[in-house]
Amino acid sequence: MNFKKIKVFAASLIMLYVILFSSGCWDALDLNERSIVTTVLLDYNEDKIIFYIEMANPDKATTNGSGGGSEDKYLVVKSVGKDFVEARNNANEKMDKPVYLSAVRSIVMTERFAKLHFIEYLHRFRSDENYRKKIDTVITRDEPEELLKITKEKKQSLGFVTEDIIETLEEQGKSFKRTTMRLLENISAKYTGMLIPCMGISEEEIALVGYSVVNNNKVDGFLPVEEIEGMILLKAEKVKTNYRLHYNDMNMTVKVTQKKRTIKANYDNEQISMDVNMEYKAELLYGDKKEPYNFQEEDAKALGELLKERIKEELAEAIGRSQTEFNCDYYQFDDEFRIKYPIEFDRMDWYEEYPKIKFNYNIKVKLGTVWIMDYSNDEAK
Repeated sequence: MNFKKIKVFAASLIMLYVILFSSGCWDALDLNERSIVTTVLLDYNEDKIIFYIEMANPDKATTNGSGGGSEDKYLVVKSVGKDFVEARNNANEKMDKPVYLSAVRSIVMTERFAKLHFIEYLHRFRSDENYRKKIDTVITRDEPEELLKITKEKKQSLGFVTEDIIETLEEQGKSFKRTTMRLLENISAKYTGMLIPCMGISEEEIALVGYSVVNNNKVDGFLPVEEIEGMILLKAEKVKTNYRLHYNDMNMTVKVTQKKRTIKANYDNEQISMDVNMEYKAELLYGDKKEPYNFQEEDAKALGELLKERIKEELAEAIGRSQTEFNCDYYQFDDEFRIKYPIEFDRMDWYEEYPKIKFNYNIKVKLGTVWIMDYSNDEAK
């Protein structure tokens, strides 16, 4: 059995487990008497709320995100209304069975929907006991029907594809997820600034294309995936990435793993400052010139300094952009300050204070050499 088949089989088991055990009461007939929802896609256009409800096709034997066979594995019901209540009622009228929401894999909001109805929908979600509370939530700037066209052609579920992409990138240390529960916690705080993954179409595939900026509970900007190097160093867990550094007329590729990340808040003479402390393990992988490189210990130190400066520049650019371009603390430094200085935080307006914060960077890099050292001398390791 190959890896793809194993993944398909595992997804089927997970879906079956969710269906059977995520609610307190069930019987054997429930599987055939409900429309199993996998994705909820929300849009707003021409003053109307639009729901796209993706469901597993009950006529198919499996309910996973992969293709196979000629029939559609997933069906989509579209409903429109002047508000949430009307749109939901219209959706219910099109269903031949009651909907089952505990199997939803992802909630997708268009940017135009989120700009106006982000808070209201999260409150609506919280009041609906039929949903799981930790569902991957993303925003899209593409047209809903274009997204659904791609997944339909590939016989995939938009919800499963979105969930798989986000979780895979998170595991690789290249992104992070935002669940509905986490978003509800964010909007309940005194200050709200955050980033939400943005899915879209890239080279005719569903992909992560950037991050939407939420400022004061409103979608207020966008960071394209090509401009997120420093942001990922601050937001992702288990960060792993490669850098290409120019040294001694060579381009050297270095593998970098983040080992430690701490933020320390300071408050002195009514001035806020933040110490950004990071530690990295780095490993030289290869260069673009013919060997031997005669790479010595002093070269490793020099390259380590180049890497430290590169990381510092990326962090400073990423934080500076949040302060100037967006005026939004989507890195949530307010949490660090509030914990250490609760009284002072309660008295201040963080929206006014954040652009004035001074940041100090303490970057440590432990650089190890691999095979690219000159193996002709005794210092090779």
